[in-house]
Amino acid sequence: MTFRAKPVTTRRRRTPFENEERTQFWVTLGFIGVVLLAILILGGAVAAGYYNDHFRPVARVQGTEINRDAWLDRQKVETFRLKKAEGRIREALASGRLDEQTANGQLQALNQRSQNVSSEAIEGLIDEALQGQIAGSLGISATPQEVDAKLAEEARTPELRKVLAIFVQPEIGDQAEAPTKAQKDAAKAEADKALAELKAGKSFAEVATTYSTDASKDRGGEYGYVVADNPTDEAWVTALFELELNGTTEVVEGADGVSRIGRVTEIVPGQEDTDYQKEIEADVNLAAYRRAVEGSLIEEKLRDKISREATTGNVDQVHAYEILVEGGQAAEGAEGALPDAEGEVRASHILQSPNDSPEGAAEVAEDDPAWEEAKKAADRAAADLRKLTNVENRKKQFEELAKSESDDTSAAENGGDLGFFTRATMVQEFAEVVFDKEHEEGEIIGPVRTQFGWHVILFQEKRPPATTRIQEIVDLLKDPAADFEAIARQRSDGENAAEGGEIGWVARYQLEKEIEDVLFGLREGKVSEAIQRDDGFHVYKVTERAKRPVDANQKRLIEQNAFDVWYQPQKDAAEASIFRDEEVLGSGEAEIQ
Repeated sequence: MTFRAKPVTTRRRRTPFENEERTQFWVTLGFIGVVLLAILILGGAVAAGYYNDHFRPVARVQGTEINRDAWLDRQKVETFRLKKAEGRIREALASGRLDEQTANGQLQALNQRSQNVSSEAIEGLIDEALQGQIAGSLGISATPQEVDAKLAEEARTPELRKVLAIFVQPEIGDQAEAPTKAQKDAAKAEADKALAELKAGKSFAEVATTYSTDASKDRGGEYGYVVADNPTDEAWVTALFELELNGTTEVVEGADGVSRIGRVTEIVPGQEDTDYQKEIEADVNLAAYRRAVEGSLIEEKLRDKISREATTGNVDQVHAYEILVEGGQAAEGAEGALPDAEGEVRASHILQSPNDSPEGAAEVAEDDPAWEEAKKAADRAAADLRKLTNVENRKKQFEELAKSESDDTSAAENGGDLGFFTRATMVQEFAEVVFDKEHEEGEIIGPVRTQFGWHVILFQEKRPPATTRIQEIVDLLKDPAADFEAIARQRSDGENAAEGGEIGWVARYQLEKEIEDVLFGLREGKVSEAIQRDDGFHVYKVTERAKRPVDANQKRLIEQNAFDVWYQPQKDAAEASIFRDEEVLGSGEAEIQ
């Protein structure tokens, strides 16, 4: 066996230069890694920022997300529409087709809406999403062709009709807020006389001057130009737009009780705005605008469906009566105040303000002679009234003085009558002299100084708290033999008290849902519990139930109310599944500038 020596290899040692290269490599590699990481982090931040700025959901409706871009786009859509409406109003004003007062009122309404574009946009998108889901379940949708047609309709300026008008407003009591049926009937009878004279050939100006209670009577009934969506009274405006040129409507009794007649003396056709779509594309994302139009079309179809179903054929109705006891609310801002624990007082007043300005009285210096002049005028009025020992004569004289001298112009129109009020609703000095002592009917109180001036007060009556009065009525109605109509005539504060509280036949969606639920929950001959609402306490009775067709007035009310009465409970029920990102929405981060 031969033994060989194993070769010996000698490892070459790295030079200092090679060690430096290796170190530099790893340093470079590490630097590149840091740069790449920074780029990734920056890219992620940019991506996250872009997502938050555009795609972050600001609301969610049962799984349907509404992102910031959609919210911003809808604000732009609504702002465009408001600006377009403003431009058309100003154009109509400049051309004389709209009077300054009407134009200013419409412009003010647009300005108020513009202040709330951000919140209205998100709520509009939420409603649109929810209504879209409901409509889908009912097989309702809007086609692209329907959207095109609606856009074309928006692009047209509305048709205008120049109108002569006669309005006959019911004469109501000094403190009444709404006319009774008898007062409405009396107004309609006067309007019927006016229409008969028009048909007999009398000039419109002559008849308007004789019968109309509207300010237009001083212009021979010239009412001005009217568009189809004029808010005066829907039924009357609809009748006007059904007329041929120089045609005259029949008497139309409005929802407010006013009886109206109209004659069309000029028709200005609507015109196509050929630049409308270009203007949209310049200011708004066209796809977003079309989505808004699609949403409004779906709502219109839902409205039509609900109204049509509620007014077609024989529908469930109840014949109802009501007793209203006004009061029972604390004064606005009077936190913790008892609503009307002391009862309510009815009084009238004559106000003498320094410089005849109640609003500016608080700014008038104490030593200003205007205060002394106001007091002297109040002292004279009080002294003259106290000389009249006959209470009825004193009341009559007080009413005349209030109309001619009082600086409270709103009350002066009613002879100074303030109606019934609680302590909390009046300024302290006024309330103390009225409530702290007992007074007799027709007694003159004061003059009393407040921040508004010097008041001469006519005490008329005091009645128990609303809670006491309604309890008395409830106790009376517990008697099986109680006459609901007689009690209503004697004790109700409602506008229909003179008719025994009769509301008449009521169909679904005709009234507010709270009232509807009470009425349709009652059996024939039964009386409801007392229900407290904003205006006081209500008690209802149903005397009959039947399936019957709705009349024209019911149809109008249902068409006005049906959708909201039907939709709002569904939105309330869905509220738990509606998400709003208040952090974003509340901050207004996506509001357009």
